[in-house]
Amino acid sequence: MDTLIVFLNSKDSILINHHSIENIVNCCKCSNIKNPDGFNIITLLPILIPLVLVILSGLFALYQVKSNSISSARILWIENFRTNLSEYCSYTIKAIHKLSDMLAKSKIYKTADYPDLYKDYNEYISNHSESNKCKYKTKLYLNSVESKPKEIEDLLDSIEIDINNYFNDKDEKYYDIIENKVNKIISISKIIIKEEWTKSKNILKIK
Repeated sequence: MDTLIVFLNSKDSILINHHSIENIVNCCKCSNIKNPDGFNIITLLPILIPLVLVILSGLFALYQVKSNSISSARILWIENFRTNLSEYCSYTIKAIHKLSDMLAKSKIYKTADYPDLYKDYNEYISNHSESNKCKYKTKLYLNSVESKPKEIEDLLDSIEIDINNYFNDKDEKYYDIIENKVNKIISISKIIIKEEWTKSKNILKIK
């Protein structure tokens, strides 16, 4: 049968010959090859959504680990910095206190070579040496590019000069000068420690 009559209604009809049907079938086949039945984004959603969630979870976990590591490093830095600086301040005050004690005794005995001079001198040297050791350790924790750490570093160097002048000039004015500088270092350090502590707590903050 070469032709096919399709009745649309009682009055109208369409004649389709054999070649027309063959062309329609071929077009449908081509269409199915290019666009397979059922292949669309909606059918892939059940697969894509879990995959995306797994990738995002992995990335977030890596970021969390990195943030926690940075936070732990900052906390460790705070502890080491605070420990070294507190020891520095303690030994520095002990050193100048011993110098003041030596000057007072020399005035009492009216001679620089008073009894127990060498014992007091050894205590001064010991405290001064420990102070210097803590000073160098503290410097290693300071970033000289930033203003506050640079100010502390300058004060550390300045105090060392003042201690030497105190020992050589035997002038009591240096006691107050050094003590004031030590207190200033403590004040600046509190600000630095507070800033670093705040940073260590913001582990999820993306900069």
